[in-house]
Amino acid sequence: MDTQQVGPFSISSASLTTRRSAQLDMNYYLTTGLEGVERQEYRSIRSFSRAIDSRHDEFHSGNRSVGQYLVFVSVTKEHIASIHHLRDIRRRNRGINIMYLKNQEVLIVKINLSGVPGMVHGEFRCMLYKKTIEMGLLDDLFCMGRTTFEGIIGQKEADSTFKPSVRRMAVDWPTLVFECGPLQSLERLRVESHWWLENSTEVKIVLLFAVSEADKRIHLEQGEIITPPNSRVTGPQPDPLTTRLAKTNEIDIVAGVASGSIDL
Repeated sequence: MDTQQVGPFSISSASLTTRRSAQLDMNYYLTTGLEGVERQEYRSIRSFSRAIDSRHDEFHSGNRSVGQYLVFVSVTKEHIASIHHLRDIRRRNRGINIMYLKNQEVLIVKINLSGVPGMVHGEFRCMLYKKTIEMGLLDDLFCMGRTTFEGIIGQKEADSTFKPSVRRMAVDWPTLVFECGPLQSLERLRVESHWWLENSTEVKIVLLFAVSEADKRIHLEQGEIITPPNSRVTGPQPDPLTTRLAKTNEIDIVAGVASGSIDL
């Protein structure tokens, strides 16, 4: 691999309950949940592809200690276009999701889970469809898959995205997003939840799935934008300064026993 490692990030922390203005804190997106991840300077599409293939194979061989994330710096918009073109040719068969921070020219790549952990959000998606069928609403739900969306600060794609069928335009954002990863990546998954809720007013709910196969545990969190009542404001309009991201519900499933709730 002829990518160059240029040193680890400094680390800061943040929780899922934070102000929506966190989109201005780029250090949050660049560092939180990326402890020990080293930045690699982007050299060429060939070296990028080799780096992804190598990490993918090592991660899925059972060596999860190598980590799920890779970070590339000096990635221009032209480079991103080449990367998307390569992935289209290969039909995205290497199972990655990206977050691109355009002003910082930083690309954060997430290696998707496989096996039992990787099936978790897929099974939940099937359950969601089953419920919509039972309610007679199947034709009202449209799955957008891993479509890439351009937000305020860059590009992002998720494990699954959904929107009402009446909004079938390609430019329409999803209203429901799934993000999935190993339990040890929980803080980074929360960052990804932030991105969706902060970059579009159309995204209403993000469901986060953190999986530990060894512990037979699945942790789910529901994130959304909320505006709590503000006693200092009168009238029908909420105070925008009180609007914030919040973890509104969570569930823990351990060895088949669930506690908590998710409200869609």
